[in-house]
Amino acid sequence: MRVLNVIATLGFGGAETLLCDLVPSLRRLGVHVEILCLSAQEYPLEKELLDQGIKPIHTEQLSPY
Repeated sequence: MRVLNVIATLGFGGAETLLCDLVPSLRRLGVHVEILCLSAQEYPLEKELLDQGIKPIHTEQLSPY
């Protein structure tokens, strides 16, 4: 299974923290998971993901619409 998670930023919010906790667990279950961050700015939680080998994709599109 392949899952694309789309999120506005990787700042210290509830959804962002949940995503950072969820993605490694899904990968351990064999799910191919990618993260699309709608902000090109780097945020603190991104380092946590990078340390686990997960590189978010960035765009400067501020809205999924």
